[in-house]
Amino acid sequence: MKIVFKKQDPQKVIAAIKENLGGRKLGKIVDFELASDSLLQVTIKKMGTSSLIFDFKDEGDTMTWGLSQEKIALAHRAFRAEVMEKLVKIVTQVGGTVRS
Repeated sequence: MKIVFKKQDPQKVIAAIKENLGGRKLGKIVDFELASDSLLQVTIKKMGTSSLIFDFKDEGDTMTWGLSQEKIALAHRAFRAEVMEKLVKIVTQVGGTVRS
């Protein structure tokens, strides 16, 4: 899984995602955070903690975060596809795309 945006400030992208999540049920359990200049961490906390780690790549006119690690809590495994679908929708709403 890759999250792709037109090249811009990664902090602004994360701020837009967090703003889009604000007020939603999903926003209460999901957090997007830049762990460093090259890592994006998505954490899901409810009945356990799951984390998705994405590596950053500058690809000319785009920036890409590619999924490099995932740790899915046992309680989350049954809902993985549903949550991923919602995350894709949020990324799309703030101007990004998600690729396989």
